[in-house]
Amino acid sequence: MLLPTITRQLVKGAKRSQKMPLRVVLVVPFLLQIFAAVGLTGYLSFRNGQQAVDNLVTQLQTEVSDRIVQHVDSYIETPDLVNHVLVNAVRRGQVQTQDQPSERYLWQLIQITQSINTIQFGSEQGEYIGAGYTEDRDLLLKVADQSTNYNFHTYTTDSQGNRKQLLDSRANYDPRIRPWYQEATFQGATVWSPIYVMFSHSRLGITLAEPVFGDKDQLLGVVGTDILLSEISKFLNSLRIGQTGQAFIIERSGLLVASSTSEKRFIQDGDKTQRLFATHSRDPLIQLTAQYLNQNIDTLNPINQTQQLSFNLNRDRYYLQVTPFQDNHGLEWLIVVAIPEADFMEQIHDNTRTTISLCFAAFVVATGLGIFTARWITQPITQLSIAAAKIAQGKFNQQVKVDSKIPVRVHELEILAQSFNQMSQQLYSFFTALEKNQAELESRVEQRTAALRLSEEKFALAFRSSPNPITITTLAEGTFIEVNESFLKITGYDLEDVIAHTSIELNFWVESQERTRIRSLLRKTGAVRDQEFNFYTKSGQVRTGLLSAELITIGEEECILAVINDITERKQAEQRVELLLTISQAINAAPDFQAALEIALHQVCQTTGWIYGEVWIPATDGMALECSHRWYYKQTGLDPEVITALEQFREYSEALTFLPEEEIPGRVWCHGEPEWISDIATESDDVFLRLKLATDCGLKSAFAVPIVAPAKPQTSAPVLAVLVFFMAEEHQNDENWIELVSVVSAQLGPVMQQKKAEAEMKALFAAMTDMVLVVDASGRCLKVAPTNKGKWCKSPGDILGTTLLEYFDASQVDFILNSIREALLTQATVNIEYCINLGGEDIWFAANLSPLSDDSVIWVARDITDRKQAEVALRLEQEKSEQLLLNILPELIAERLKQDQSAIAENFDDVTILFADIVGFTPLSARLKPIELVNLLNQMFSTFDQLAERHGLEKIKTIGDAYMVVGGLPQPRGDHAEAIAQMALDMQQAITQFQAEHSESLQIRIGINTGSVVAGVIGIRKFIYDLWGDAVNVASRMESSGEPGKIQVTETTYQRLRDKFQFQERGAIAVKGRGEMTTYWLMGTC
Repeated sequence: MLLPTITRQLVKGAKRSQKMPLRVVLVVPFLLQIFAAVGLTGYLSFRNGQQAVDNLVTQLQTEVSDRIVQHVDSYIETPDLVNHVLVNAVRRGQVQTQDQPSERYLWQLIQITQSINTIQFGSEQGEYIGAGYTEDRDLLLKVADQSTNYNFHTYTTDSQGNRKQLLDSRANYDPRIRPWYQEATFQGATVWSPIYVMFSHSRLGITLAEPVFGDKDQLLGVVGTDILLSEISKFLNSLRIGQTGQAFIIERSGLLVASSTSEKRFIQDGDKTQRLFATHSRDPLIQLTAQYLNQNIDTLNPINQTQQLSFNLNRDRYYLQVTPFQDNHGLEWLIVVAIPEADFMEQIHDNTRTTISLCFAAFVVATGLGIFTARWITQPITQLSIAAAKIAQGKFNQQVKVDSKIPVRVHELEILAQSFNQMSQQLYSFFTALEKNQAELESRVEQRTAALRLSEEKFALAFRSSPNPITITTLAEGTFIEVNESFLKITGYDLEDVIAHTSIELNFWVESQERTRIRSLLRKTGAVRDQEFNFYTKSGQVRTGLLSAELITIGEEECILAVINDITERKQAEQRVELLLTISQAINAAPDFQAALEIALHQVCQTTGWIYGEVWIPATDGMALECSHRWYYKQTGLDPEVITALEQFREYSEALTFLPEEEIPGRVWCHGEPEWISDIATESDDVFLRLKLATDCGLKSAFAVPIVAPAKPQTSAPVLAVLVFFMAEEHQNDENWIELVSVVSAQLGPVMQQKKAEAEMKALFAAMTDMVLVVDASGRCLKVAPTNKGKWCKSPGDILGTTLLEYFDASQVDFILNSIREALLTQATVNIEYCINLGGEDIWFAANLSPLSDDSVIWVARDITDRKQAEVALRLEQEKSEQLLLNILPELIAERLKQDQSAIAENFDDVTILFADIVGFTPLSARLKPIELVNLLNQMFSTFDQLAERHGLEKIKTIGDAYMVVGGLPQPRGDHAEAIAQMALDMQQAITQFQAEHSESLQIRIGINTGSVVAGVIGIRKFIYDLWGDAVNVASRMESSGEPGKIQVTETTYQRLRDKFQFQERGAIAVKGRGEMTTYWLMGTC
């Protein structure tokens, strides 16, 4: 033991040199042993605790790094998948700028996943279209093209993906100068853009960009998918890394990408932003870690594999793990996990401090006791030497008794003996404590060993219980050494089928060259990550997995530890998404409902491998199913006999109709659920009416699915059609394909219903002759409905995008624009009529301007040229009728008669009536032909009519050769007598002139009277305005009793006119019915 050895050395030294004091010999070995025992115990405890902390921190760092790598891998995988879909869409023309269907396509595509912030396409012409999210996860459309004057417009959207409201605008946006566009065109391949600060979110983002080339390798543009790096920071922040540990991701240049802190990774000064280096982080741990990496590693580029480091700074120790991360598109990041040792060493440091304190206390106590004992010992005695020798031999439990023969004072010996005994007892206690400490140390070692075994058991438990298949195979032959339950469950093998067999013997690899490639990569790099491959299960099913593997050494043999992530369902989901997108896009492009059904048949059959497909549609009365003329059959890889049989099967099917529950179409139609028949041969011919023909065609399995239209609440969904498919092989019920086609049919329902409605609307438009446009407030045509507008209208393509100035003059443009503004302002329909010259012909239109939105109206215009021409003709005829009516009736009476056709009679108290008769007309009628006589009389009376119109008199009628006219009605006037007198004189002159022109001997006899009359129109046919009353009869008697060539007037008329006209009294004459009356001859004017 240590103490006897030291003691013997000290005794031998004392014998060689008589200078060493006894107190040193007794005290020093004692103190050294205590110091060594306590110090060694504390040191071993401290070292074991530190090693345990090192192991724990290493495991924690590795676990955190692996989780970060797995999360980042998953996060950046989605943009690559979306870019592939976008590139295919651009090449097929489904995504292009200045196209609203393209905007709705991007709006639908971005909703497939929540991990993407923006998807976009920038064309080589500098135009841009994209869809994205706001910070509140509201959907946006982003456009920069000719329609926005190449300004970057951000729109909110409605539930259909249409633009709703302009949210923001940035001037002069050109995608071709954006880093993501330039990097992709420079590399000519898919590449990540430099990290930048998104102006829409003020957060760091990165874009995966991929150039799009046309059929002739010409650059069409670049598609890009943006992701927010703040999402990675959120994930890092959610990780628990000790108490104060931090994780962060940097580029090899040292710039921060993400961190577990909440600080911004960039500095913003006004409109300028600058990314933050890790060395400038506000978090002390991240800043110190970055500074250490910069000081101890010349550049971060040489870090190509995980490195575990530690460093001391300000007397504190830090654990550091740096893991490189990269992908196939140029991403080069470093994942750094830093953990302060103080997070785990606090308890160990407390124990160490306690041990040091105990050691120091024991050292102080032992020193005091040694000095105390040495002070009382004056010389060695035999008993003490013997006791010391025994103690030197390890017999510590010694009691020294004082011998009376010792030549010292008894008191001193007793003190010496007591001191020796106390020392012996203390040595015994200390060495007992030492042995106890050693036992505790051994116990701790056993605990560490048990912890190691527990860790191994945890690995074994994780190996067995992992949901992912895990295998251990030899590198040389590929022999399976160990597999877990997940591998056996997915592949369908038993354990004895796998162990000691190779993957080649199991026919595990679908493509053997993939196995060769991955093994070669493993030998070169030592590890592979996320290598996609296909493998066979025991049943022959092909599944898809992501393989991650590392080389490990078991014993002296190199082996492969491989983990397989089964992504079969994800690939199937991708196929579903691709199929849905393909079918939806194809159907949206289909011209009608029937064409959409045929596209659905083709797409589903080509995807699933079914060789025959048909469609059954409900009849018009809804009582039975009829076979649509749209069908599909596989035209390649089939024998001509089979093709002929399929055509006969088709011909027979077209002649059938199925009632509800009849055969598979009727059952699916009735129940609205898909149905699968694994082997149609098991069906009876009473149930399956086409059984024999189907068997002759070699058809084995059948599957039918309904296409259901959206239903209103509390109503059953109507079945629009039933799709029926047949396969040439017997195939069991495949839930995956049932789900896929059911999802497709569910998506097809609304689309098919829309197509059907569009077909009906198209037929309605085709039957319309109106022109239907959508026009904005500036008069620009936005849309044209496909109506049957006639040959006078241009094609929709020629009209679309044009303005009013191209068809109307300035005055008409102002009128129409004002009408549009009125409709938008009042939100009410405005009716207008306008004329436009087309091909040298004036075409009239009547248009209804109805508000469609805040800045556009629906313009429905109808050709009313025929109506306008008819109105003009009617107006001309009406004018003729009016003129004819006015020739018959006075204007005032005609207006009253048009309003009320009842009898019109009105009393006039003061009017003057003139009767005239042609003298000599009867002999003339006997001499002239009737037509000549009528013409002569018409000329004469036409002259009288002109005189009546000149003097403002009302012609009443002509009777034979008699002419009647009146003054003072129907519009009363005060000079009616004067007007009649003047006309009578003018009539005499007209007859004189007529005689000279026609050499006919004719005279006129005129009578005039003034008085009251009743004038009006009576009867319902052949209206005539006439006069009644005594004054009329008297005027007639004045004419009949007059003389040819003279004008006879009554006393009443004479009294009215004697001051203005010249008269000659005739005297009293006998008047029939009135007796004698005094009359006068009108001779002329005064």
